[in-house]
Amino acid sequence: WRYVIDLETDQLIDKLSFSYIDDVISKKEAFEIIDKKKQNLPSNKDELNSTIFPAYTTAAGWLGYSDDKMKALIKENLQKDLKQAILDKNNVKKNTIRYLLAEIKNREIDNQKVLDDDQVSQLIARQLKQRKESISMFEKGGRTDLVEKETQEIVVLQSYQPAQLSNEKITEIITETIKTLDTSDTLSIGMVMKSCMPLLKGKADGQLVKTIATELLESHQKK
Repeated sequence: WRYVIDLETDQLIDKLSFSYIDDVISKKEAFEIIDKKKQNLPSNKDELNSTIFPAYTTAAGWLGYSDDKMKALIKENLQKDLKQAILDKNNVKKNTIRYLLAEIKNREIDNQKVLDDDQVSQLIARQLKQRKESISMFEKGGRTDLVEKETQEIVVLQSYQPAQLSNEKITEIITETIKTLDTSDTLSIGMVMKSCMPLLKGKADGQLVKTIATELLESHQKK
């Protein structure tokens, strides 16, 4: 982290890839945010050791953090947010995080091992899918109160997920995948999904990806 914060803002921006996030944030916007935040850094940068939260790790344990430590930090972050939600009397956030932590614990008991960040992300994605399905059911039943509740819980869960890509960016990635595979047959949907999902994992709903991929293949077939 010391290397990162010692860089000039323009140098840091040049080292970042905006390939899949430029529809969410531009380089100019990122520059302004980072530059503003850097003005609030403490004069003694060693103070950051007690507050900084590593964003990622490598197999070698970047910054000295092992994979097990990173797994623990994810849950620690959820626990901190839970405590804050209780203090803020934010019942929606409190109940959503409690349910998520319970699901993580149950899954770890079943698997007899600690879940990594990717597995936690998959668990969150499943919970998001369940709530979206519930919203559809409640809308049909005219239960606007439950629709609102599920919608608020979705907002909480999404805050622990990577920023979701726009339909345009998803279409761009799938189009490039189809071009690389040199296919235009709807029967090859499985192959297309297998190739593009590693690029979209956690950043796009799987059903949405499949729908867009199918439409693109169908359009190619008609040509």
